[in-house]
Amino acid sequence: TFLYNPKNDVYCNLAAPMTFIPLQLMYAILAGRLWRSNALISPILLSALEKEDSLGTKFFAFISKVANPNESFRKKGLTNRTKTMRRTVSQLQLSGVIFMFTLPQIIMQILHLTIQPYSVVNMYDEIMIVGRPICQTSGNAGRWLGYSSAFVLWALIFILLLLAY
Repeated sequence: TFLYNPKNDVYCNLAAPMTFIPLQLMYAILAGRLWRSNALISPILLSALEKEDSLGTKFFAFISKVANPNESFRKKGLTNRTKTMRRTVSQLQLSGVIFMFTLPQIIMQILHLTIQPYSVVNMYDEIMIVGRPICQTSGNAGRWLGYSSAFVLWALIFILLLLAY
């Protein structure tokens, strides 16, 4: 449509998921690549600079534990061996981190579609002559789910800014 006026209920219900999920995926890919570069470079930085643990390194360590839970188990068994600087991050681990960052938005959009679906309503002016279609929900839950979807997206952006700093 030219002015993005809703034509039917399907448009109203798919507008938010088709906006929020790609945006969340874009920032999740950025977060995943930031995690990957940190996972590959952090052993070198920690040994060269003898850097203290900061909030960013603790968060990256948490993501690493979630992406590869068997790694901490293997480290406990390899206490006698020397530590190596070479690390690899597989595509499966990177995909898991990206999915982990995208999953909250997918859950929010599924809740939004099932709890309070939108429908097309004609909104008229004061004298009931000129009207235009708008998307509207019958309750407050849909509005709050929309706000919380935006909050999830902004929280990821804020985390990215903190980690990049």
